[in-house]
Amino acid sequence: EALGWLAQCANSTLPMMAVHMVPMRTRFYIEQIYCAESAMRLKEASRLCDVAMEQLEKDKKLETMLQPVPEETIQVFDTALVRFRVLKIKYDFWLETTTGDGKTAVVFDTKQVVAQSDALGPESRWVLPTLLETFELQHGLPQHFGASAPETLETGSGAAAPEAEQTPEVTRMSLGKVRAKRQELLLAIL
Repeated sequence: EALGWLAQCANSTLPMMAVHMVPMRTRFYIEQIYCAESAMRLKEASRLCDVAMEQLEKDKKLETMLQPVPEETIQVFDTALVRFRVLKIKYDFWLETTTGDGKTAVVFDTKQVVAQSDALGPESRWVLPTLLETFELQHGLPQHFGASAPETLETGSGAAAPEAEQTPEVTRMSLGKVRAKRQELLLAIL
């Protein structure tokens, strides 16, 4: 909650909207997104990526209204936006949606990850970093080498939330699905 409050304050306070504050604001957003990821709330993490990109696009538009705009200014915004686009691709890859008939469907497969990351920049320089970032969904998974893992991973917080209607959905994955998706990514990387 504190990071969310900081991000909202940064979006509404004029001095915090300055170009030299973009890296700090980006850090607030990334920490907030990683908190959602560590709780396995991947839909919330994906939504936060959209919020961050939307706010940075608005700020970039404001900064580029008056010409000339220094190249460094454009580069600061572009770097931050690419980072959030990569994270958005990551969470879309790991999310599964429920179709109308109760079956689960994959939002993104590896081919779509490669296509989306190829669209991020010239000469496909973002494909490998995007695949590596996507591979690193480790929060909520067994971290110990040789640890016995249950078939279904229990993720998210163990305590019940006081307001269930406002709590984001916790993503549950079987260890088999995680391993299969990681193998698919490794094949694309190699």
